[in-house]
Amino acid sequence: MGSLTFHDEACGFEAVRRPEHVPCVRPPDLCKAIACMPPYLLQYLDPHHAALFSFPSLDAMQKLRVQSTEICTLDLSFRGDYAVLGTHDARIHLFATSTGLPVVTYTLPSSPSTAIALVEPSRWGNSAIDAPPLVLAATADMLVRAAALPGEAPVR
Repeated sequence: MGSLTFHDEACGFEAVRRPEHVPCVRPPDLCKAIACMPPYLLQYLDPHHAALFSFPSLDAMQKLRVQSTEICTLDLSFRGDYAVLGTHDARIHLFATSTGLPVVTYTLPSSPSTAIALVEPSRWGNSAIDAPPLVLAATADMLVRAAALPGEAPVR
């Protein structure tokens, strides 16, 4: 078991911040232990859970749970609107960072993901692009998959 602690070089590398003690186990090979996209930080906790913290204050916000097989990769979306958890059953689970609730689960047509990225629609000028999020996944069979998530664009 371990926990997340921040050390500051300006303070002689003394521990300066740590979230409320949330024990975690070592993530599987190729899985990140943490992902950060301010104002959020996502931490691997155990095979079925990840914790979402505010950043940089490290206040605990949500505990995310996947009910399928174990988490094999995690990340935060480009703008931080979504936490993205990949599992060994070749699924990608999206959670809204604002609520911690699941938004959609996407099944990859091949093997589990080894790395994932999610890009939300953006705004160009004064108009929003009406498009669903785009998921990019590197999979264990050494392919890179790109797909617009099915359904309507999630509401922000």
